[in-house]
Amino acid sequence: MLTLQNISKSFDGQKTWALDSVSLFIKPGETLGIIGESGSGKTTLARILAQLMKPDKGEVIFQNFRSNSASHQERKQFQYTLGYVFQDPYSSLNPSLNIETILREPFVIQKRECSFTLLEEWMQKVKLSPSDLLKKPSDFSGGQRQRIAIARALIHQPDLVIFDEAVSSLDVSVQAQVLQLIMQLTESITVLFIGHDLPVVHYVSDRIAVLHHGKLVEFGDAGQIFHDPRATYTRKLIESRPRRLSY
Repeated sequence: MLTLQNISKSFDGQKTWALDSVSLFIKPGETLGIIGESGSGKTTLARILAQLMKPDKGEVIFQNFRSNSASHQERKQFQYTLGYVFQDPYSSLNPSLNIETILREPFVIQKRECSFTLLEEWMQKVKLSPSDLLKKPSDFSGGQRQRIAIARALIHQPDLVIFDEAVSSLDVSVQAQVLQLIMQLTESITVLFIGHDLPVVHYVSDRIAVLHHGKLVEFGDAGQIFHDPRATYTRKLIESRPRRLSY
């Protein structure tokens, strides 16, 4: 469905590569997990995929879209096919807008109609009340805000959704609930799921890519990577995690 081809990116005049010739592909309908420590290049890769940042080298390819030759309008059209859930549920929702306006944002940007019934349906899908549409983000907990962010990312039926550390800031009990919700709502959607906790990423993913200092060190079936990792760095990631979660 989508290919990231030889992606490289530097932020300090090529003294250090945030990404170094990373190549990945995402199959239709699968969840691809991206894992690595802070500074490994995970979010940079996601932002390049979403055309929020240009790589120094390499290309994003999706159907007839090729990022190196795409016009500004073609980039915008490509972005319309994506959904994005950010890490911080407090800063990712505009505090001055009510939830109805926030959920309508993807449709306003694309100049499409959105019925109030659809908004009510999505509030129910993320386990919130339709009456909450008139409230503002400050009326909700972090977990509830992330549910709203998930609804906003999915409501316009994107081809691919990026979850960028979307559960890492949540309490463990809330994290499990949100993970279950993500899996339920994206059952037939292509997903890029970014995280630093290997048990969490393994739980939701079909395949996993492991990044270390901007390099792709392992890429394959989620079960194989979690239970029988081949890269030394992946084994260290597994061994270093506290066994507090049982997904």
